[in-house]
Amino acid sequence: LPEVATIFLQAGVPHPRAVPHEVRSPIKQLFQKGVARTTFDLERYYTDLAYEAGACIMLVDRPILDGAVFAGVSVKKFCEEYVPEEVYGEKNIGPEHKRPEKVFDRYRAIIHISSAAVKSPEEYEKIKRRENPFNIDTAAEAREFDAKLLEVYSGHPRRIIIPADGSFERKARECCRLIESLLEENPPIPNSPPAEPVTRVIACS
Repeated sequence: LPEVATIFLQAGVPHPRAVPHEVRSPIKQLFQKGVARTTFDLERYYTDLAYEAGACIMLVDRPILDGAVFAGVSVKKFCEEYVPEEVYGEKNIGPEHKRPEKVFDRYRAIIHISSAAVKSPEEYEKIKRRENPFNIDTAAEAREFDAKLLEVYSGHPRRIIIPADGSFERKARECCRLIESLLEENPPIPNSPPAEPVTRVIACS
């Protein structure tokens, strides 16, 4: 599942940081609520597709709670005001029941791929220009976001960190190795129906 924010930007949705300052805050809020909603819907859709196609696992680029960092709000506030209520299994529930642990349960593992900006701002700028024209984050901002994402998922029981050392190719190989090891530890049951919450998802933050 590709990063939903990039899908939005490719479709012509304005970047929240590129709109006039006087409307930036409400636009950012709407944007991140839309990203959270669409990520949830696509997770369900891709899960159904994976089941019908006989696939055994799904990878998500930017799981739901990543949005807390980019919305600039606490995880608690993001869970209460941005995350779709269906994630919690029912509607019209109080804020005390909208907890990050319920969102964590959707993902078998969180693989945190550390930003190149942590170790090499110059390499980060090269990758940014080459890979994603919609990325307007400076190296300093990318390091800040990276640190905050580590905090967001610190409570996930299976968070794995791939450090910033080395090339992107090395990190990709390490990510593939981790996914293979996770499958070996807990292999999926062939032809079993899709579950809610999604339990075969490995998210890359």
